[in-house]
Amino acid sequence: MMYNLDKITRRVKVMIGGREYALAFSLSSLQELEKYLGNINTLFTRGEIPTLNELVTAFWIALKGGGQNMEKKDAESLIASFCREYGLEKLTEIFFVTFALSGFLGKKTSDELLKQFVKDEDVKELSENNSSKNGKAAKHRK
Repeated sequence: MMYNLDKITRRVKVMIGGREYALAFSLSSLQELEKYLGNINTLFTRGEIPTLNELVTAFWIALKGGGQNMEKKDAESLIASFCREYGLEKLTEIFFVTFALSGFLGKKTSDELLKQFVKDEDVKELSENNSSKNGKAAKHRK
C-alpha cells in the first residue's frame, strides 16, 4: 500500500523506497506554506491542479509537520523518488489527502475531499503505537 491515514494523529503515512514517512499539516505548517505560495485558499478555489513547485513545497512542509525535518533539497530527492515510484498524479493526491486530513477545511469539505481519493482500507483509526485504551479515549473525544 502506498499510503494510509491515521485519523487520530492526522498524519498520512507514505511508503517511499521501503521506508515510511509521516506527512501532516498543522496550523503553523500551513502558515509556512502560505509564506511560500501565497493564499492557500486559492489552491482549492481556482479549480486547477497545483503546480509542481507548489506540490514540492507542500510535501516538504508536510514532511516537517510529520516530524521529518530535512533540508528542501533532501526533500526534493525524496519527492523525486516518490514520483518515480508512484507518479506525479499520486503526489497531487497525497497533497489533497494530507490537507483534507488536517481538518482545516472543516469536517464536511474534508470528508468530501477524502472520499474522492481514499479507500476505506487506507484509513487507520488508531495509530499503530497507540494502545486500545488510548484509542477508546480518542474515539470518545470525537
